[in-house]
Amino acid sequence: QSKRPLLQKFRRFCKEKHENFLLGMVVFCDIICNVRYNGYELDTAMARFNFLSGSPQWQDMVEFDTDSNFKLCRIEYYRDLRNNLLCESLSMVTEILSHHLQDFGPLFDVDYWASLIGQFCRVNMALDIPHPLAEQRRTVICARQPEDPEVAALRLAVDSARQVRKSLQRHDVEESNFPYQESNYPYEEDSSEEEDEWALPRVEGTCLLRSIAQTNHSCLPNVSVEFPHGDWVAEGQMSRPLDPGTELLLSYVDEGMDGNWRRGRLLLDYGFVCTCIRCQQ
Repeated sequence: QSKRPLLQKFRRFCKEKHENFLLGMVVFCDIICNVRYNGYELDTAMARFNFLSGSPQWQDMVEFDTDSNFKLCRIEYYRDLRNNLLCESLSMVTEILSHHLQDFGPLFDVDYWASLIGQFCRVNMALDIPHPLAEQRRTVICARQPEDPEVAALRLAVDSARQVRKSLQRHDVEESNFPYQESNYPYEEDSSEEEDEWALPRVEGTCLLRSIAQTNHSCLPNVSVEFPHGDWVAEGQMSRPLDPGTELLLSYVDEGMDGNWRRGRLLLDYGFVCTCIRCQQ
């Protein structure tokens, strides 16, 4: 109970600066519990989260694809910024879990923290699936009378949530168009889920999928990743027949948009200039 204000402060910090810090603290808790209650050695529990052997630390994952005197200054600036964020976030995690510090000293080492956060950035990808409680809520609501006060109150809440979601969608579209406003990234039409008055918003976030996240980009991809069963299981689906030994390629952005938009988003979001076959043409 006494740690709750610290945890709330840390959550706000992660939301503003970098959400993977929050995931890092969850990993710390998992390691501590496995050592305390499941008989793991500390080194073994920590090694379970070594997704990529030799992966760079988070502060060193700063790259720019331009060659200029300005480049080194920018790299050093962002490296220092990330170092400061790593130290600040680890300090907050250490304060929250301070009662474990004496027995888990190596866990709270800044190098391990920086490596862990760096690995999260290397193996995460976007997640977008139907809400797992949507059917359950629909069943419960439909079993009640329409004039039930709780049903009426819930209908108002759902309507308000839908308006907020549409407002956020417009903001996302405007952000997606930056800096190529002429590309005019389209607004999504209302889906069948939005037409269902009791539909819950889809679950959007990130997940850790090492093999998929390490797949290279192409604006002419030969595979797409879906969550077809509405759960946490991802499946890669080939878009055309492939010969044995062909490299699997994903599109990190909407390949339906024009070249200026695609290259702009890739440079802004992933730090590289695309030179795939389609962009060369």
